[in-house]
Amino acid sequence: MSIIGEMFEKDIDRPMNPVIKVSDQTDEKVIFQELDEYVVTKEIDENLEKFYKGLIDGISRDTDNIGAWISGDFGSGKSHFLKILSFLLKNSIISGKKSTEYLQKKVSPPVYAYMQAMGKKNVETVLFDIDAESKEGQNADNLVQIYLMVFNRMLGLSTVPSVADLERHIIDEGKYDLFKSKYQEISGRSWEDERTKPAFVRGRIEKALVAAGVYGEDDARDISKKASEKYEISASDFTKLVKEHCDKMGENYVLLFLVDEVGQFISGNTQLMLKLQTITQELGTACRGHAWNVVTSQEDVDSIAPDINNKDYSKIQGRFSVRVKMSSSDVKEVIEKRILSKKGDYVDELQAYYDGNRDAIHNKLNFDNGMNIRLYKDKKEYSATYPFVPYQYQMLQTMLTQLRNKSRAGKNISNAARSMLKTFRDTVVAYKDKDSKTVIPMYAFYDSLTPELDSPTLQVFYNATKNDALTEFDINALKTLFLVKYYDGLTTSVANITSMMVSSFDEDRITLKKGVEDSLERLTTQNLVQRNGDTYMFLTNEEQEVNIEIKRETVDIGKRIQEISRVAFGEILDLSGKYRYDGTHQYSFNRIVDGENAENTSYELNLSISTPARKVDGATLAMESNGSVVLELPADDRVIMQCNEYISTENYLRKNMSSDLPTQKKMILEAKEMELKAMKARFKDLLTDALQNAKIYVNGSQSTDINETNPKSRVDKAMGKLITATYSKMDYMRNPKNKTLIEQIFKNRTLSPFDECCGSEKLAVNEVIDFLSIQARSNATVRISNIMEKYKKKPYGFTDYDIEWILALLFRHNKIALVYEGVTYDGKKVDSSRGIDLVTKTRDFDRVEIKLRESVSSASINRAADIFKTILAKSMQLDEGALVTAINDGSKEIMSDIDGYLGQIKSQPKYPWKSELEQMRSLLNDTASAGSPDLFIFIDSNEDALRKLRSDLDDKRSFFAADSPRRRLFDRGLDCLAAYEKDAYYVSDEMTRIKGLIDSALSSDNLVDLPKLNTLCAEFNDALEGILNKSRAGEVEKLNGIKSWHESKLSDHSELIDELSKYYEQAKNDIGNTTSLSDLYAVSTGFKMKAADLERRIPKKDTPATPRGPAEPKAAPRSTISVYSLLPKIEVNDKKDVDEILNTMRDRLNEKLKAGPFDIKL
Repeated sequence: MSIIGEMFEKDIDRPMNPVIKVSDQTDEKVIFQELDEYVVTKEIDENLEKFYKGLIDGISRDTDNIGAWISGDFGSGKSHFLKILSFLLKNSIISGKKSTEYLQKKVSPPVYAYMQAMGKKNVETVLFDIDAESKEGQNADNLVQIYLMVFNRMLGLSTVPSVADLERHIIDEGKYDLFKSKYQEISGRSWEDERTKPAFVRGRIEKALVAAGVYGEDDARDISKKASEKYEISASDFTKLVKEHCDKMGENYVLLFLVDEVGQFISGNTQLMLKLQTITQELGTACRGHAWNVVTSQEDVDSIAPDINNKDYSKIQGRFSVRVKMSSSDVKEVIEKRILSKKGDYVDELQAYYDGNRDAIHNKLNFDNGMNIRLYKDKKEYSATYPFVPYQYQMLQTMLTQLRNKSRAGKNISNAARSMLKTFRDTVVAYKDKDSKTVIPMYAFYDSLTPELDSPTLQVFYNATKNDALTEFDINALKTLFLVKYYDGLTTSVANITSMMVSSFDEDRITLKKGVEDSLERLTTQNLVQRNGDTYMFLTNEEQEVNIEIKRETVDIGKRIQEISRVAFGEILDLSGKYRYDGTHQYSFNRIVDGENAENTSYELNLSISTPARKVDGATLAMESNGSVVLELPADDRVIMQCNEYISTENYLRKNMSSDLPTQKKMILEAKEMELKAMKARFKDLLTDALQNAKIYVNGSQSTDINETNPKSRVDKAMGKLITATYSKMDYMRNPKNKTLIEQIFKNRTLSPFDECCGSEKLAVNEVIDFLSIQARSNATVRISNIMEKYKKKPYGFTDYDIEWILALLFRHNKIALVYEGVTYDGKKVDSSRGIDLVTKTRDFDRVEIKLRESVSSASINRAADIFKTILAKSMQLDEGALVTAINDGSKEIMSDIDGYLGQIKSQPKYPWKSELEQMRSLLNDTASAGSPDLFIFIDSNEDALRKLRSDLDDKRSFFAADSPRRRLFDRGLDCLAAYEKDAYYVSDEMTRIKGLIDSALSSDNLVDLPKLNTLCAEFNDALEGILNKSRAGEVEKLNGIKSWHESKLSDHSELIDELSKYYEQAKNDIGNTTSLSDLYAVSTGFKMKAADLERRIPKKDTPATPRGPAEPKAAPRSTISVYSLLPKIEVNDKKDVDEILNTMRDRLNEKLKAGPFDIKL
């Protein structure tokens, strides 16, 4: 059996250094190995052609776009490519051959032609890692300093810029060798050893400068001082130095700055990127193709600094016109050709072994969960890749990138210090003494990476090795999990971890898998690994601490019950709402977990889940299943453990996640948030599996005939059994009902016989009728809400539409009446839309009363017809329905007449019978709205009042009819009373006597004395006219006296006398026409006021008044009296109060008159 180390064409132990170091450029052995072993893939050949073509074109065109940008992912070989370019461009003689000749047979002819063309140039390269050379970090000015430093170093000058400037001057003076010799004599040490610390050797520098004749003592002192001060230089000044050098070297000279990992150094810093662009621009402008800036970066030039504006971005793109993009797809080929290339005999041996053991090899290494993990494609790949497995190339490369980007553990891993090439080489060296049945496991790569890992990660493994509870195998499993921690394309299940830990094709996989399971259990117990369902994850120190804190979180049992309820009922069983049975019926149910009603509901049905945490036996669960479905989950604690884990994790994150956390802690918690989603998914999967395998109890016993595998299907069948047993009368409603069927009951004008309409639902209809009959006998009030509640419950389980359909049928066929807001509705006469609302409008169900209609006797029908034949004065049909309609309509007509009479009384409140008419209307209001049988019951109860109503009504009709003689006579009596009230102060005792008789006639029962008004009213009017005639003569005489008095006053004003005459004639005419004593006496007063007004209109004169005749005798002084002093009281309630007030006022006025004339003040 062959040994791995013997198989390779080249000594596997030979030194290999893929790391860029400036010192390597002078070590001929290193350069020889690099060139001799460099693998040129198709992609590398294409990239070489692109680079050389761009370089040669630029030089020939005297261009200022002298930038080249080489980009590629971590591990793509871009740094190695840059190093090889350095060797090729300088084209030095290495071991007797030019550098380009080593690649002559590896590259395509066009590429080699380009190499030969550049070989004719005098090329010099400055290769450096910019991050390694930086002493002041990310600083735009520092970038120029770095370029200057490496440029000076290339020229053999000091890396201290100010010292290098001094050296340039001394060289220009031709005294550099003399200066160095004098310095050696003065200090005893070489100038090269001490020139990097000018501040410490200023005195020696001064002496050497003077001794060599470069400067005098004063100048030397100033120059040496300046050499030790801080140095600043612009990009423009730097490029002047480069141009001066290029000019000195001649037209055939080309200088290339080869700068590795610029992208990592810039790291999105806009100012640094702009400074790099400035350096490149200045070099191009000054040197016109004789100085180039070639850089490498993980990012393309298009994305290195996303915040740069469009104008600057365009400039950068222009400066770096040569762009090379490298992928990582060639890494496998490079490793296989440079490290794993095997001798011919061993190739045959390996391929033969693969042919004979292909299935066994793949079974050993196979990954589960449908993962697309590459194994060997064929025997050729097996022999080329051995002792590695194809998936390890991509997995390790991705893992290294992710480890560097996502974890503090890999912060030291970079292209400058580590490569895929070295990792694979170091690993195969460790296994060189193993036999050809060995395959390198994933954990073997760990040892090659340890120099680059941070202390906390190394401490995890150190502690693990010192842990007596762990074995070497456990440590290897831990290494495996660490290496794939950030590889997103892998499920770290036991099976997949086993595949990655296979170390020999003779190994028994079953035994290995058992060892992996035991190892993971120990690692989990020691808190080095976290189990997430069926996957495992390596824990860093910080993650271990977080996990410990999470485990300390207390999980509330109530919260766990809520989560199980939410996921089981809402997500897995899809029962967040009601349970839908047979497509029509929906039933609410209580959701119970471990005996707790998670939502505190109180429905008739229960769906209960019993978890292993409850610890009850099957007999208890069978008893609990009466009226319930009980699901007993298998005795597996994983459901509870997973639920507890994600609840405690969720609680911890809620308490601890904040924006001001340290970066590493925040990353861990953000990862936990992602894990939390996976935890919830695993919990759901575990619960789904548990429900799928749960025992089911229904109505007191275990159901063994439920064979469905899907949890929802199993529960559906169990719930179906429960509902069938619970709602034993559900099948009374054979056919499902809907709103359309309910509406048709009201919209069909012609109804079929009741029994025919009931159809197959006769049993259900009779159940409702029987219930209503029982309630009616006990005088209980039944509302629609009561019916809905009763028949939705067991043993019926009817739907809302079922019950509404039954009520609609009973209502429409007059089996029931519905009462809403005091109005009783008849199903045969109700408007269809109103009827539909009554039985379907849910919000009113608690206000709609149901009354079972009783049958009406023929005697009641005949009696009602006889009464209303008289009242309505027309014949009545004996059909119950027609009779009800006729009575309702006739009653409404009479009510309308009565409303008219009451309207007349409102206009004239002294009209009789207001109370009687209101009573009649109230009586008829019931007969106008009641349906059967209520109408007939009412008529029977009020027979006497209704029979009397006709005669009473006729008497009222004769009075209130238009042009009624009786009402005209009544109105005449009212007129007399009004005239009396108006002239009560002046009337005679005779008129008072007649007025009393008129009052008596108007208020007589049924107006029997109304005819007496003819005589009484005539006598009253004659008496009033007699008094008026006597008073008219006296009033005319009074008018004459007033007229004469005022004529004398107006004698000089004829026009005013004419107006006075007109007023006089009008007043005289009014006295003759007035029919009221009060109006009569008011005439003279009004005339007197008008005359006085005329007198006031006489114009005033300034000349003395003309003497007049004898003065009119002065009237005696008049006193005044307030009308209120005459009143004994101001409240009037009846006729007696009126008489009292008038008599008192008369007495008081007569008494006042004894003292002389007076005026009444209002």
